Amino acid sequence: MKRKINLLFAALTLAVISVSAQHTLPKLNYAYGDLEPFIDSVTMRIHYANHHGAYVKNLNDALAKYPELKTKSIADLLKGFIELPADIKTVVRNNGGGHYNHTFFWSIITSPAKSKISQALNDTITK
Repeated sequence: MKRKINLLFAALTLAVISVSAQHTLPKLNYAYGDLEPFIDSVTMRIHYANHHGAYVKNLNDALAKYPELKTKSIADLLKGFIELPADIKTVVRNNGGGHYNHTFFWSIITSPAKSKISQALNDTITK
């Protein structure tokens, strides 16, 4: 039952974020379970929908007071950090930075079946 509630919460969070916000969670190029056995599907779901989803929600909430900033990409917001209004700098740094870092992270990981690293590199990493 608790798992169903967590899944429902994650789905609702994603729906609200994608409908009402400039910044959204990136689409994953794999299913949550595709990274097993290295990252299990529950951890992926929680980290993507809940943690990363919270970064996006908090960022969008902070930017709501400044419509002129809502059209800026996360990269532009972070590059122009010094010029941001003082009352949202911490939120943009922490949540915008978390959003940026996680978006990058999701884009560079892949399932073991689709990995293109050599066996030698895989062996070295495993050691």
